[in-house]
Amino acid sequence: MENNTELKSCPFCGGQAKLKATTKKSTGFTIWCECGKCHAETEGYCPDINKEDSSIDNIEQCKKYAIEKWNKRIESK
Repeated sequence: MENNTELKSCPFCGGQAKLKATTKKSTGFTIWCECGKCHAETEGYCPDINKEDSSIDNIEQCKKYAIEKWNKRIESK
């Protein structure tokens, strides 16, 4: 599964967003999107990397969730 979805600019400041990932003892491997200018971010998504048969698919799915969450915009009335 490949995700070529472009990240929209930050809804708060217009800055450029990046897909980020880190490993922490408290949360494990986490993927999220963050604005490089104002540091607004999505919630983190943690793939289940203990499943050897599908860990790459889990990582790709978490990347997809983070990108979809970042790109989602509330429609104004």
